[in-house]
Amino acid sequence: MKTLLKFSSKTTLVCLCLGVFLTTSIVPTQAQVAKRDHRTKEKIQTRDHRTNGNNDSNSEKISFKSLDHFWNNSRTDNYSTATAISKSGALAQQYRFVRTDGYIQKESSNIEGQAVPLYLYYSNTRKDNFITATAEGIRAAEASGYRKVRIEGYVLKTVKPEYQHLYKPLWLYYHDTRKDNFTIATPEGMRIAETGGYRKVRIEGYIRILAPNDLAIEIINYLGQHPKKQDNNWSDRLQGVTHDANNWYFTQLTKLWKFPFSHDLAKKLNGPNPSQKIYQVKIPEELAARGYNHFCDLDFFDGYLFVPVEGPKNVYSTGSIPYIIFKNPHPYLLVYKASNLKYIGKIELSMQSNAGWCAIHPITKELYTSSNAIDHNNPTQKIHRYTIDFNKLKQDEVVIVFKDYFALYNESGSRKQDIKKYMQGGDFSEDGQYLYLVNGRASSDTEAKDGGVWVFNVKTGRKLTKSFSSTSDFNSHNNTLTSINENFKYEYHPGWRGEEPEGITVGNVNGKGAPNIMGQVHVILLGNNPGRDDDVYFKHYQVLK
Repeated sequence: MKTLLKFSSKTTLVCLCLGVFLTTSIVPTQAQVAKRDHRTKEKIQTRDHRTNGNNDSNSEKISFKSLDHFWNNSRTDNYSTATAISKSGALAQQYRFVRTDGYIQKESSNIEGQAVPLYLYYSNTRKDNFITATAEGIRAAEASGYRKVRIEGYVLKTVKPEYQHLYKPLWLYYHDTRKDNFTIATPEGMRIAETGGYRKVRIEGYIRILAPNDLAIEIINYLGQHPKKQDNNWSDRLQGVTHDANNWYFTQLTKLWKFPFSHDLAKKLNGPNPSQKIYQVKIPEELAARGYNHFCDLDFFDGYLFVPVEGPKNVYSTGSIPYIIFKNPHPYLLVYKASNLKYIGKIELSMQSNAGWCAIHPITKELYTSSNAIDHNNPTQKIHRYTIDFNKLKQDEVVIVFKDYFALYNESGSRKQDIKKYMQGGDFSEDGQYLYLVNGRASSDTEAKDGGVWVFNVKTGRKLTKSFSSTSDFNSHNNTLTSINENFKYEYHPGWRGEEPEGITVGNVNGKGAPNIMGQVHVILLGNNPGRDDDVYFKHYQVLK
């Protein structure tokens, strides 16, 4: 971000130059900043405007969007934006998302203070972008021949006293030697700037610390695969994935694995290796003896692993005259201690015929799961919601009680959204606002366009977007971001010996030391290989609001 505006001796005219198109700018290298993951269960102490005694109900009338910070390592360039078109442009130019600085208004509202536009300016001569919300910045831009492109959103010039605890300043920093500047609103960013010799110039405005209403996901950007089409000796019949602050957890058909983030998942293994903190346990013998042989997509919460397990409905004798030894009409939910994979106990999910996935909401602590498909006309095929007695769980007693059903809807909310079989995975976003679901199977009765990754707003149950598996799949959805996201690619090819969607885990792993893995959404695709071990594709995505 190279500043091209001139400075007078009387007035410092500093503009926030966001050089997406510049290749010669130099700024301090950005440190990886890891967001807190709900799986760590570290409580973030934030003051809730709805519980502080102030009458902030009007805040719900304001629409917000995130102001996101990007970084391009090869260009050593920072770039901040709040619009989907600019975010897409940054990603296309190989910028990576670093952090969300805060939230700005979509439309001008003076409910919480004096709102002013945050402008994007552009110079055709200099091929340069910058944003500003102050009179000083606007005068400098127009004096230097920049043209106004659009309003990125609205920040507050002043904040009413009763809302000041909800806002933070958006600072402009400037480097006198490099003549470079950018805006920052997080302690991490300010530390990096000041360590690199930048100084504070002024406050451009005030932005929200937390948005009071739900934010729509604008971009889910495909980052790549690691491992990619690889038989690594533990990928055969891989089913599910979750993670905590430091570890991955995977399920095969009959095995539960634990890997530290530091382990390269592309490496082959001959088995568990406690010296490298790689552990494995199998389905409990009491269930294996009854024919239960299918671990499903799991979830981590509050130090525990919640793992659905299925088996054949009937287990027959192996003698000359077959007869039923066991009837297994329902799946079980198993609970393990994550630290050592100690088996705690189980409970039968007696209202379901299958349970291919489970996910625990990070705020309500309720467990969600479903059978093979989601069909709102069939009670056994709805999403079931359960309450968990965590006090009992601390005493190694598993008590989980059915609460109600959770309904999904299409984008408009006009009808309920069914999802074809086969349900394979599910997880919530870290803030609990979004539910991600995975479906599909490597069989002839499955079409790629009907499967993949779905995203729903938890508050409304409405569908936000769905992955696409091919160009034809994308075109069939009319190229609309609300129906399908152009960057949200989840390619797979069903059919005999084909590829099969599996489990999903959601959470930011940037900066956590996972080799060749970044992003906030991580989804398994299994390459079926009859007669030999299956290949694993582990797909990773970046989520922007």
